[in-house]
Amino acid sequence: MPPRALRPVAPTLVVTLSIALGATTARADAPPAAKPTDKIEVPPSLEPKAPVQMPDEPGDDPTKPGRSALRWQNQLGEGRLEGAVLFSTPRNGGGTSTTGWEAGYAAGSTPQLKWFRIGGVYGLHAKMWDDKSFSVSPYYELTGGFRLGPAELFAFTGMSWINVGVSHTKFALGLVSPRAGIALGTRIGPNFAVDAFVAAEYNWGVLGFDDFRTQMVGLRVTVLSPP
Repeated sequence: MPPRALRPVAPTLVVTLSIALGATTARADAPPAAKPTDKIEVPPSLEPKAPVQMPDEPGDDPTKPGRSALRWQNQLGEGRLEGAVLFSTPRNGGGTSTTGWEAGYAAGSTPQLKWFRIGGVYGLHAKMWDDKSFSVSPYYELTGGFRLGPAELFAFTGMSWINVGVSHTKFALGLVSPRAGIALGTRIGPNFAVDAFVAAEYNWGVLGFDDFRTQMVGLRVTVLSPP
């Protein structure tokens, strides 16, 4: 048999080796792939920053020296019980003066400032004008004065917007009743305060009540607590 013709293999081998060498060179030049455990570099501008701790200001603690500061953490809530003796006289001078009683509860807050006493409360007052007349009324009050150690001397002004009650078995209604007075008190420990007060009030009667000028002397006991 005649010998078969030899196929040209040299060019094919050269092309194959060239492709293999090119791929190997490309893989060697490429940067290594990041592993899951590799740390990723974060620019300093994007790194999270720790919260800044602000220094305490003088006056944050009323027991420490320094200027007083009106700050929320110095606020204390007030719960106040009060009682007073009332001496009422008709506005027109006619009729007879009466002696009655008042009892009330109020709640509010007062900042613990070093030298000053300020605050505000709202609550409910019940008055017994005589043995046949009484009334109830919402009450709002603002106070301002001075503090020296545990002692407090302050003035206050308040208002009852409406008085509803009974006068000698008949329905009675009164409107605006402004009040102003002064008080002297003392703190008893961190959670209690007591003060005595004198005040004057004008009671505007609309239905069943006469207009009265009222003077009062009373005592208040206050429980202080964080708001």
